[in-house]
Amino acid sequence: MAACRWPALTARPRGPTTVAGTGGRPRSGKAAGQGMRGALAAQAGLVAAGLPCLILAGMAQALYGPSLPVFARSHALETSQLGLLLAAHWGGGASAIALMVLAPGRLPPRAGLAVFAAGAAAIALGPVWWAMLAGAAAIGAGGAILSTVYNRSFLALFAARGPAMVALLNAMFGLGAIIGPLAWVALGQDPRAAYLGLALLAALMLPLAAAGGGGPRPAAAALSGAATLPPDPGRFLPNWGILAFGAVAVGLEASLAGLGPTALIALGTDEARSAELMSLFFLAFLAGRLLLVALAGRVPAFTLFALSVAGLGLLALAAALGAGAVAFVPAGAFVGAVFPTYFVVAARLMGAHPRVAPAIMSAGLAGGILLPPALTLAMAQLGDGVLFAAVAGVALATALAALLRLRAVNGAAAPVRA
Repeated sequence: MAACRWPALTARPRGPTTVAGTGGRPRSGKAAGQGMRGALAAQAGLVAAGLPCLILAGMAQALYGPSLPVFARSHALETSQLGLLLAAHWGGGASAIALMVLAPGRLPPRAGLAVFAAGAAAIALGPVWWAMLAGAAAIGAGGAILSTVYNRSFLALFAARGPAMVALLNAMFGLGAIIGPLAWVALGQDPRAAYLGLALLAALMLPLAAAGGGGPRPAAAALSGAATLPPDPGRFLPNWGILAFGAVAVGLEASLAGLGPTALIALGTDEARSAELMSLFFLAFLAGRLLLVALAGRVPAFTLFALSVAGLGLLALAAALGAGAVAFVPAGAFVGAVFPTYFVVAARLMGAHPRVAPAIMSAGLAGGILLPPALTLAMAQLGDGVLFAAVAGVALATALAALLRLRAVNGAAAPVRA
């Protein structure tokens, strides 16, 4: 494996915009106006399709937390087995991302929604545990397709506003994560009703996703006003350092969001209250992502990443020392900032190759697959309340490593200006 490198992106040549088939002559005012209208239409369609899909993905991930104690009773499961549902979710996502790496552009958003709907229906109707694991894998696969396509497309299509729009897109995930636990309580804490509702919503969104598109190549063509594809982005060069940071950080997000309610219950919180705290956690999560919209472009993305991991580590430590619910809720704000900042930094470091976005997602999914089951094993041996101490240790060590690399990464990942 090659040594970790932190290359800066190269600037794309800029000059008079031309129309394909005109021999390189500058566009007329009419052609420029048509190109601008096409770009605005592409942006509007992408927003109309992408934001609701990320809300749906957020609802699904947030439902695992309050659902796990119910599944443990209904299927007579040990704590160590509950992590399998989260691992199945993230494993399904990794499988979808692997397909996207092998065949870039072949999995559109409507495919993600269809797989997502099937998975939610399987969890709702599955009579046995393995069927529910298969359903979680399908939800994870569908959500990964949606997240990969729309994050990549938002970053490409909105150009200089890309980081802020990625933060807004992922804020919608946070909004869905707030709605999920609230819907859970409103539906009487019934997993069947909650997951059937998810399946129905995904099916209803299929026409919207088909109309909104969601691929970087059409987006780039709309922005440039040209009918040709963008130039060859060169070789795919993964940056193993930033991918490792992303894997750990997303694993921490998955662990707190999925296992947090179980740990709170072990510390004396009742199930209904833990579901309410989960909603407050994701309200803070949403606030953190909305704050990123304002900070994008003002504070380097890797600085925000390092501070976010440090913040969630300190609050997890406070929860482990007895603060419990008081520390758990604000930790959501720091958790919410982790993925968007990681995605922006990694995309800038690794370039515009079609395999870059799937690779970024793959690293995060690897963390989501591996870390929650490891923590559930520790919880089974040492008690469910140990989750917060374990998260604190991993997060603070990761934050220290990020701070040591801060200047180098921020320099390499700085946006290129004309």
